[in-house]
Amino acid sequence: MRREPNRKDRGPRINREIRVPKVRVVLDSGEMLGVMTSREAFEAAQQRGLDLVEISPNANPPVCKIMDFGKFKYEQKKKSQGQKKQAATVLKEVTLSPVTQDHDIQFKVRNAIRFLGDGHRVKFSIRFRGRQMAHPEIGRQQMEKITELLKEVATVELAPKMEGRVLAATFAALPAAAKKAKELKELKESSDTGNPKAAGKLASGGQQQQQQSGSGSSSS
Repeated sequence: MRREPNRKDRGPRINREIRVPKVRVVLDSGEMLGVMTSREAFEAAQQRGLDLVEISPNANPPVCKIMDFGKFKYEQKKKSQGQKKQAATVLKEVTLSPVTQDHDIQFKVRNAIRFLGDGHRVKFSIRFRGRQMAHPEIGRQQMEKITELLKEVATVELAPKMEGRVLAATFAALPAAAKKAKELKELKESSDTGNPKAAGKLASGGQQQQQQSGSGSSSS
């Protein structure tokens, strides 16, 4: 037996679906039109070229709004997509210690740049152990170096701060850098499918990135 979708799944009642004797009507601007029959409310919506939408079915009497229902659904869909996109953003953590060597820091920074290019935020955590806590300035110097290496592609979202035995800072991609990383990623995917033009552009983009990385390393 086929299960009928419940009222919530189908969304609010609109126009002629609203059959209760009386409804309280409000305009999209917030202006109250008062209590009237559902037929009168529907006619009022029709006169304005809009829809009658039941927004509070459990009120006494139910509350209906005169609005553009198509526009309302579009805005709700756009809002939902924005929430999903925001939920997809992940905070990636990169950990190191006060004794992490420079070449290891650069390796971790390259990984962080890849995460940033995928649209994620990155948290660098420098973990102190035992007597290392006596020299927090070492961790701060490392964080300054990380910030310098990331300055072309990221901004500091949360400044370095001690959290117990951990010095942490969070970085977010700069809009231009995120866009460029996305383009390179799309070119790579296209190149993998055998597109020679994409392969050429990808090689050119990779060379530019290596040059920038090399200049950044030499300056540090």
